[in-house]
Amino acid sequence: MATPHSAKRQRTTPPLTHQSRILILSHPNTHHHTGHASSRDSSGEKPERTMAILTFLAKLYPVSHGLLRTTPPQVVFDSNPPRAQLRDLWRVHDVEYIGRIINQTPKCGGRSRHFSPGRAGIKTTFLSSGSTEAILRAAGSVTTAIDKVLVSDSSIATAFCVVRPPGHHCGWSGVEPLDTDIDLAQGFCYVNNVMVGAAYAVHEYDARVAILDFDVHHGNGTEGIMRRLLSTHPPETPFPLLFISTHQYSPGFYPARGTFSAKFRKALKEQALPALRAFAPTLILISAGFDSHAEDHVGDLNLVDEDFEWISMVCKRIQKKIVSVLEGGYLGDTSESCLVRSCAAHIKGLLDESEDSSKIGS
Repeated sequence: MATPHSAKRQRTTPPLTHQSRILILSHPNTHHHTGHASSRDSSGEKPERTMAILTFLAKLYPVSHGLLRTTPPQVVFDSNPPRAQLRDLWRVHDVEYIGRIINQTPKCGGRSRHFSPGRAGIKTTFLSSGSTEAILRAAGSVTTAIDKVLVSDSSIATAFCVVRPPGHHCGWSGVEPLDTDIDLAQGFCYVNNVMVGAAYAVHEYDARVAILDFDVHHGNGTEGIMRRLLSTHPPETPFPLLFISTHQYSPGFYPARGTFSAKFRKALKEQALPALRAFAPTLILISAGFDSHAEDHVGDLNLVDEDFEWISMVCKRIQKKIVSVLEGGYLGDTSESCLVRSCAAHIKGLLDESEDSSKIGS
């Protein structure tokens, strides 16, 4: 899947038009990773959430065939992305840690087991017989999306990876220290999908990558890995990665970092977007956590469907090459849930090719 390490792939920047398309990536094997029924915190991250998203999107953007189609579809689905290569994971995770995931995944039919690299204070992270396969397919969806967006198909400008398990709480060796006496579990995360993608894009395409995380929770694993990579980066060379998180902060709210702002759009306009523009990325990766929605009772950011469309549009004004990766959002059992509506709004924004500044209020 990867080219020889001595050569970078050629990144293309073709002109993008109103016919530019979005690629939706998923894999049925990600549904085979299951939580633990007796865990009080693992019930929300379950196969039904991604199934509900995919079912809703398939109805919203049906695939048609035959002579009646006169234009290419705006939304293209790929349900068979390859597994990530282990070397792609090793760029952002300890080799021994990845080996533990593989070795501790139960055999087919075996009981799920709790998995945490440290003293887990909250049991949210379990391995089932389908976990390793799901983890590799999720990360492989991200690297495949990057290939499509950066080089393979000039009509694919953006991609959305509807994958699980999520990843932004996972640090270099799993649990990311939270400056507390308790070594918390990893918030359903095993491999940091978005950081796998970021390192892959830098390594394979010499890309300049910005990560925007709008999950209600801080992407502490993403920040931890990025700080580690920065600490070993040659000081004479510009660091090719940027991380921006718009999470909620309040006492006792996991993982209790950052600054909360009820005026979400104002905070983005005044703080996040200027930094994003100044960085001038050649690729934007989004950690798309929809648990920041008002109807998802996990947090209190109280965003609405239209906010996720707006976020997508403002990102596209800065860089049209975008790969978005599903993180949180836990009310996905019905076609009317805030999770599936938020995903649809997110895609609508990613499809928007207009330059009308009135749409984004700037």
